[in-house]
Amino acid sequence: MRAVVDDMATTGVVVIDVDADENLDVARAWNISATPTLVFLDADGCEVHRGSGQPRRVDVIASLGRAIG
Repeated sequence: MRAVVDDMATTGVVVIDVDADENLDVARAWNISATPTLVFLDADGCEVHRGSGQPRRVDVIASLGRAIG
């Protein structure tokens, strides 16, 4: 997953990596119950897609497309 996320960061997309064990309050606020979890937000900060577990590159690209419209 790290390579997929690193590729996203090079496109100008902001990637925020939160360690749920060290930031339990953030994980709870975002209703994250499994790791890894990727949450995609649009430019207004609204959630457009969420996925848990080991993501496939194709799924990340599709979700990113939803986020940037």
